[in-house]
Order: sequence, then structure tokens, then C-alpha cells
Amino acid sequence: MREQAEGIANPAGEPPTRRRRYEFFGSGPMQRVYFFFLPRLLFLSYLGLTAMGLTQMSAKKSLAPDFVLPWAASSLALSGHPQDVYVQDKQWAAEKAAAHNPDVGYTYWSYPPTFLVVALPTALLPYRWSLLVWLAATLTAYCLVIWAIVPDADALWIALAFPGTALNALAGQNGFLTTALFGAGLLLLRKKPIRAGIMFGLLTFKPQLGLLVPLVLFATRRWRAIAAAAFTAIAFVAISLIMFGVGTWAAFLHSLPESSRQLNNAQMGWGKIQSVYGGLRLLGFGSGPAYSVQVIVALVSAAIAVIVWRAHRVTFDIKAAVLVTATLLVTPYVADYDFVLLALPIAWMARDGAQHGFLPWEKPILLMTWLLPLFARFLALKASIPLAPLVIAILLACIARRAAFLSRERHAEN
Repeated sequence: MREQAEGIANPAGEPPTRRRRYEFFGSGPMQRVYFFFLPRLLFLSYLGLTAMGLTQMSAKKSLAPDFVLPWAASSLALSGHPQDVYVQDKQWAAEKAAAHNPDVGYTYWSYPPTFLVVALPTALLPYRWSLLVWLAATLTAYCLVIWAIVPDADALWIALAFPGTALNALAGQNGFLTTALFGAGLLLLRKKPIRAGIMFGLLTFKPQLGLLVPLVLFATRRWRAIAAAAFTAIAFVAISLIMFGVGTWAAFLHSLPESSRQLNNAQMGWGKIQSVYGGLRLLGFGSGPAYSVQVIVALVSAAIAVIVWRAHRVTFDIKAAVLVTATLLVTPYVADYDFVLLALPIAWMARDGAQHGFLPWEKPILLMTWLLPLFARFLALKASIPLAPLVIAILLACIARRAAFLSRERHAEN
């Protein structure tokens, strides 16, 4: 069965050489283009666009428009009114002041007060400098996690050139931070479960991305990680209570129905919501049927994740990849800037493929996933094609197939 996989690693388990790293696209001069020149060129173009946007920022046009939201919330909290981030008129006024634009559209603050703890320092600097510091700090954390998965300069450039990286940076979103926390938690889980639990506990500021983590931890009986995650989450809430008071949490809880209403009424547009639920609403399905299918897909995805994690003959790389991928199918609310998370399963699958060989169709599927953020929103908005859930489901099936193949292979060897 082993010969079914391509490019099997040597039995001694030695790390791939530089020559093997370029075998992903085959031998010849083209691999140098794919692995060396193209990623660097793309990333440098991203930097050029960012620099151009910063220099051309005017009083009525701000770079990274989504960053207006945490900067405005921070300004309210620093002025002594953190509960006002959940009051539309006051938060909107703060957003207009942050963007220096009285016509800026309102963006609803749906995060719990724990994220306000993270965002609090942003308004200490002018908007432009605060954005630079935010992107530099979170991008560095993202790069450190990718390097820990695949310690290879070319792989890091590919991760930097990943379209999801550009989308998150141009939006000024928190995808680098969530990816760094999720990835660090998984990297630390085997040898340092308490530190892993701390990472997962910090991820609770965006709870829709951590739905499967406690399920997998319970299913695999990782009690120290569970305890650390629970303690960190509670401490996170306690810190926010001390800093912002009970009134801010009361305002957040009072705002939850409005958050649900905005999701169900396509406040940001169905083309921007890249989940199964959003895709079905984009196709014209009602809320009830769309939620029903979302629940079914979530249950299937969760079952796949648990089965893979409980399998003893599956490598940890595959387990980590399946958890991140299934998470993106479980949540009903995911946007294209959250696709930075896809860099994690791509990296883990690539590393496992380099060590144990790639199965047929794995390379095209990984490439398709890498390109997904480039087309997902455009096709959804312009052609009403919900591409993202389909591609992510294909990736999940690809990872599950690899887990089953390696498990059967190792069982046959024993």
C-alpha cells in the first residue's frame, strides 16, 4: 500500500532536503518559480499596496476599514465608557471619529468584553501607527507559528504570500492573532498541555472559532489542557470585569439578540458570510433550512474530528489539520478574513506529505485551498456561488482520507 503515496520519506525519518522541498510541483525550473520567486513577489506586492494605502490615506478614506472598529471601541473604553461600545449611536460616533469620516458605515461591535482587553491599547496611538503596530505584532505571531510547523524559509514565504494573509491585513482584522493562538495551542498540546490550554483559553474572545476544541480535548482526555483553558477563560473574564465593570458585560449580554438578528438578516451581506449557513442563504434558502443543514454539517465535521483524534495510528499533524478545518465548517459565522486559519492545515498537510508521501489529488486540493481566499468573496458577491464551504469540505474529506490511509497502512505493518 505504501507505493500508493508519492515521494515516500526515507525510513530513517531524516528531514527533507532542499531538493525534496521543491518536489511539490515536480522537478525542473518551474519549482523555483513556484517556491522561490512567486511567493516573494506576491508578498512584496502586498507590502507595496499597504505602503501606498498608508501614504494615500485621506480624511475620508482609511486603510484597513475593519480596524476602525477596535480602535473606536478602545477610544470609548479609554475615555471611561466601555459599555458604550454596545450602544449603536455612541459606537458609531466613535467609528466616524476614528475614520475622520462622518459618512462611514456603522460596524456592530459583537465581541465580548474580553476582546476589549486585547484591543484596549490600540487607541493609545494615532490610527495609522496603531494599525501598523497591530499588523506587525500579529503577523509576527502568525509567522512564528508557521515556522514552528514547517521550519523552512520557502514555506514561510508561501505562508506570507497566502491570499488569506493579504485579505486579513488589508481589512485590519484579527485573523493573524486567532491563527497564532489556535496554532500555538495545538503545537504545545502534546508536550506542554498547560500552555496549550492557556492559548485555547485566550482564543475565547472569538468563541465561534473554538467550538470543537473542548469536544476534542474531552474526547482525548487531555485534562490538564482542559483545566488550563477553563482557568484562563475565567481569568480572562475576571480581568475584563475588573477593567470595565459588570455594566459592560450586562450591555454585551443585552446586545446578543441584536447580533443574532444581524446575522439572520444579512446585515453584512450573505456573500461575505463564508459558512455553510451563509452559502445556503446566498442561494435563497430560508433561515430554518439553512440552519438545519448547518447543524448536520457541523455534526458530521465534529464526528470526523473526534474519530481522527481518537485514532492511535494517525500522526499529530493530521489531527491538528482536521481540527482546524472542521472548525471552519462547524461555525455558522465565518468571513473570508478568517481564512488565514487555512494556512495551518495546509502547512500540517504539506509537512506530513513531505514525510510520508502525498496521496493522489492531495497536492491539487492543497493548492485549491491556498487560492480559495482569492476568489471566495468575489464569486459569492458577483455570481452568488458559495465556493468556500465546498472547498473546505473537500479539504476535510482529503484529510480524513489521509488519516484512514495512514491508519490502515500502519496497522498492516504491525
